[in-house]
Amino acid sequence: LVEQSVDDAGDAGMKKGGVTEKGDHRALIAERFAFHRERQERILSLLAGGGKTAHEIALGLWSSLSPLNMFLAMSEVIGHMDVLEEEGRVGSALQNGLRRYVAA
Repeated sequence: LVEQSVDDAGDAGMKKGGVTEKGDHRALIAERFAFHRERQERILSLLAGGGKTAHEIALGLWSSLSPLNMFLAMSEVIGHMDVLEEEGRVGSALQNGLRRYVAA
């Protein structure tokens, strides 16, 4: 859905440093999608060893984080897990009050 709306965006200007410039926004958006797909593949490889919490996945991606950065990392992981779950690539269940994710 999001990727389709990008295709329909036309020749919108891109914001850079507060100035709107004509640019190849489709290439930039495609690059962002590719980056996040690669991140999702890394997450799936972490799940190959069994179910993990968002915290465990975040630690697998970034080994040492401050509390603020851990909060941001977990937010990113949970966002990726929502997408992967919607795509049917992962499942999740509550176990002892913790949500654990598993590869589908």
